[in-house]
Amino acid sequence: MELKGTHKFAVAPQVVWDALHNPTILKNCIPGIEEIAWQGENAINARISGIGPMKGPYGGTVNVLEHTAPSHMKIGLSRTSVSGNLSVDLAPDGAGTLLAYTAQGTLNGAFAMLDNPLTRPLIDGQIGQFFSKLDAQIS
Repeated sequence: MELKGTHKFAVAPQVVWDALHNPTILKNCIPGIEEIAWQGENAINARISGIGPMKGPYGGTVNVLEHTAPSHMKIGLSRTSVSGNLSVDLAPDGAGTLLAYTAQGTLNGAFAMLDNPLTRPLIDGQIGQFFSKLDAQIS
């Protein structure tokens, strides 16, 4: 499965970067998130109630593979049922910020059903919901 896209923010890259590292803001923005906490700059612990039609809870730690403030981070997850990585790049865009993301993953077992044309609008909708909520938190 591959996901990629962009989103424009009306605030500076540092503001977006800080929001992406703020557990309270992330908890208010990520659909289904129950707990999230940064562990220094190297890891993020999270628990989520579900992903789309997959009811949870699911939890664990994702590793921060690359971290260059305030412009780039890459996180990776390696589990039996899900593995992959997410890269986020922030670039100045006028007075605001252009965020570009790329996620690549392998879904196994029951999670494999998420990688199909019927669930793609649901996943895209949750990504859009995240960005709408993040905009509201930092604008």
